[in-house]
Amino acid sequence: LEWKDVYIKHTGISYRSRYTLPGYKKVTHYPRTRIYNKLMKGFNYQPSPNTKVAKRQQRHFERNCRRVLKKEVVKPGGTSNVASKLGTAKTSNFLFLPLQTINKRIQHIRIQDIKLSPENLGLTFSTPYDHKYKKRLNPPEHRGKSKEITIEPQVMVSPTMTDSEREIANAKESGWDPKFYYNKIKKINNLMNWSDKFHKDRTNFVKEYDRIMMKYTNKNTPDDGQSKKKHKFTLEDEMRTLYARFLGFIIPNNRKCIRMHLPVE
Repeated sequence: LEWKDVYIKHTGISYRSRYTLPGYKKVTHYPRTRIYNKLMKGFNYQPSPNTKVAKRQQRHFERNCRRVLKKEVVKPGGTSNVASKLGTAKTSNFLFLPLQTINKRIQHIRIQDIKLSPENLGLTFSTPYDHKYKKRLNPPEHRGKSKEITIEPQVMVSPTMTDSEREIANAKESGWDPKFYYNKIKKINNLMNWSDKFHKDRTNFVKEYDRIMMKYTNKNTPDDGQSKKKHKFTLEDEMRTLYARFLGFIIPNNRKCIRMHLPVE
């Protein structure tokens, strides 16, 4: 494969790399064998022309060198030398010398165990075949007389049925008595209709109540006693008419309503 020039701006170093196929000439390969290797060489330190950036790159590069070389293992009685440092750097795949070369194995790309497909035994090359998903064998044909198959009749609702006939068919399909099923459905429909009517009447009652309270709150109360009495009676008449129209409805105490101070006789 082609060479690629790599430059790391963080540390100011550059090197060349390429991917190689070490065993491409082999006819057979063992399963789980690595396919590619990454070859890295041509180390070169190229700091930035900017002084501040160059100092920062040098600090980062020296820090990386210390982090890798502190993993050096020296045998008892031996001394640290260039060979031991190169071995430590090779273990960590780290370049820091111009003449250094690292051949790194790519771990996640490996040769799979490819078996011969049973259907292509006459081929001279292997074809992909996964034993976990074997092709199902065709079931042998049953010879002799075929057995009779009986199908139990089911309740089918015809689109031309009336409502009562459809309810009876649904009740039988559910395993209920038709009369019990009819009464149950009737109660559910009545309850839903009553809930809708109650919600609608409740909304209208609250709106009418707020309208009356706003009307008499914003209205200036007369000064003379006769007009005050007439003003109070008019409010009471409208509220009495409202409660007579919507029987059983009241305004809850926890509801925020408009306060109104009525004139005292």
